[in-house]
Parts: sequence; C-alpha cells; structure tokens
Amino acid sequence: MKPVLARILVLLILLLALVSGWLLLMIPDDNADAIAALERGDKKEAFALYKTAAQKGDRLAQTELGIMYNRGTGTLKNQKEAFKWLSKAAEGGQGRAQYYLAHMYSNGYGTEQDNQKALFWYQKAADKGIEAAYLPLGLMHLTGKGPDGEIEIDTAGLNGQITLELSGELSSEASPGENISTSASTNSLPASAITDPRAAFPWLKKAAELGRPEAEYLLGLLYQKGEGLPNKNSAEENMEQAVFWFERAAKSTHVDAQYALAQLFDDRGSNQENQSQAFRWYQQAANQGHPRAQYRLGTFYRDGKGTLPNDWQAATWFSNAANRGFLEAQFALGELYQSQNELGPDYTKAYMWFGIATLNGHEEALERKNTAARQLQPEARAAAEKLIADWQKNRNQPAR
Repeated sequence: MKPVLARILVLLILLLALVSGWLLLMIPDDNADAIAALERGDKKEAFALYKTAAQKGDRLAQTELGIMYNRGTGTLKNQKEAFKWLSKAAEGGQGRAQYYLAHMYSNGYGTEQDNQKALFWYQKAADKGIEAAYLPLGLMHLTGKGPDGEIEIDTAGLNGQITLELSGELSSEASPGENISTSASTNSLPASAITDPRAAFPWLKKAAELGRPEAEYLLGLLYQKGEGLPNKNSAEENMEQAVFWFERAAKSTHVDAQYALAQLFDDRGSNQENQSQAFRWYQQAANQGHPRAQYRLGTFYRDGKGTLPNDWQAATWFSNAANRGFLEAQFALGELYQSQNELGPDYTKAYMWFGIATLNGHEEALERKNTAARQLQPEARAAAEKLIADWQKNRNQPAR
C-alpha cells in the first residue's frame, strides 16, 4: 500500500508542477510584449506595457519606463517622471537605472543637480559592470563633475539593451550613453580642477581599454603629468604611455588628443621624424577646427618644419585661427604680411592684423602697428582701419 501512495504523491507533485507552469505561461509578459511593440514601431503600446509592469514593481520595466519618459518615446517628455521611475529601479539594484540616474543628478535633469549623488550612482553602476559608467565615474573623480548633455537613446538601443539585460550581459557595444559629451576636452588638466586623479585612474583605464577615445585622451594626460598612477614609473616610461594613449584617441579623430600628440612630437626635438609626426597631427587637428593647432600648423608652413616652406599655406592657417579669435595667430599674420616673402610686404594687411591683435591685448602689437603705419599713406591707413572695423563687425554678428 505504501508504494502505491508514494506513486500517487509523485504523480500529484508532477501534476501540480505542470499546472503551475501552464498558469505562468498564461500570465502576460509585459516586458516581452513591450519589446515586440517596439520592434514593430508601436512606441505608445510599448510605453503602456512598460508602465503596467513598472507599477507592479518590475525593475527592468521601471528602467525602460524612465528612459522613455526622459526621451519622450511613446509619451510626452517628462524628466521628473523619468527621475521617479529610474530612482525606483536604481534603488532596487538595476544597474542601468543607476547609470541613468547618476547622469540625471550630474546634469540636474528632473531633480536638483548633485555631484555627490551622481558620483554615488555612477559608482554603483560601475560596480555592477555597467561599462558606460566607467568614463563618467573617472571623469567625476578627476574634475569633480560628470558629462554634460543628454544620453542618446533610440528604439534600437532600447531593444538591444533590454535583450542584453535579460540575458545577463552588458557589452560595450550596446552600452547606453556612447555619444555623451564629457566636456573634458582640454589640452591640460589644471591642478585646481583635479579632485582625485588616483581614484580616477582605474576607471579611466577600464574605459580606455574598451576603446573610449575621451578616456584614452584623459589617461594620456595623467601619464603625461605623472599624476594618479598606481606605480612609480620613470618619466620616459610615462611619456611612452602618454604617446600610446594619445595616439589611440587621435586615430579615433579625438581633436584634443591629436593636438596633444602633435605637441609631444614637437617638444621632442627638431629631427625630421619628430617634426613630420608633429606636422601630421597638427594638420589633422587643424582640419577639425582646433584654433591652436591651426596656428601651430601655420608656423610649420612658415618655417618649413615637417614640410616645405609655404607662405600662402601659413597665411591660410593663421587666418583660420585668427578669425576664431586666437591672439598669437593675429599677431603672426601681421608679421607675415610685414615681411618680405611671397605675400608682400603688404603693409595694409599688416596694419590690419597688428591693429586687431592690439585691440585683443597683444603687448607687442601696437608698436608693430605703428611701424606698419609709417609705410602707409593716409588713404591706405584709413582703408586698413576700415578693414579692422569690418572684421570686428563680422565677429560680433550672431551666428546664422
């Protein structure tokens, strides 16, 4: 009798398991349905489904709902609602929500701006392996502030991220926030801006190893300055690492890395290889509109460093930088036009650019302007003054 009862008990257990599984299958999966709605382009339906699941406490749905509110996907944009739902998900341990919440605190979206809370949530997200958090976390340790601007998300990004989250993976290729601007693109890091380079270093290195150009550039700066490094290296070893990371970022068209790399080669000495490399990277940065690189490229063409001398090219690049307000380029143009070369002397243009440099505070420009003035007739001097006035007028016109 006992064996029969045992068999009946086993059958009942199996039957109960089958019924339970069948009941679970009958329960609608709002997240799966929301993904399907996004795939067919029905953003409003996806939003409604995520909201239903979010209200039931589903952390993933709360995250996606917050993102949709933040971007205005399937609903009106509402950053306060985005903040509310992302907060719920983040406090429930959802890594991506922690990342987005940090970004909202960093920029004051839907809440008061708070760098300490931003740092806290970036750290939480990074500790969960959210790769997109590595760079902003390093940046906050380095400068005391996080990246500026909206996080770019589209429907495909939402779908891809959800799939990765459900499978337990979070790859760098699908990481949100790939196109955010860090606003750390400077040629140096002033000591007053650095809060904790040693804490920044490991996170910037993680981000750099994932191929983030901004992290590569910032890591190069730390090696160049010898700050925040875990090991005490020689100056030569640090400089080799700086070149390595600057070059990686420069090849990804990071303009400040291109300029920094050009400077390193420029400072190494006057041999042909160094000057050719400096010319190459100044040129690439100049082509992207970097005023200081445009000025330095002009000096290379003027002096025949890393390339053949070419006064016309020098004037072109000096003009590009000068018209963007770069003071040394304005003075250099005056010098170029005052000299005996392919362009002149052209004392009218020399007077003009020395005059502009004078107005902008160059200490030597006034004396050089007066020297050029002695070569001009009153009519020519008046014409030069008009050129200065026209330049100022065009500079002050609002952009169209």
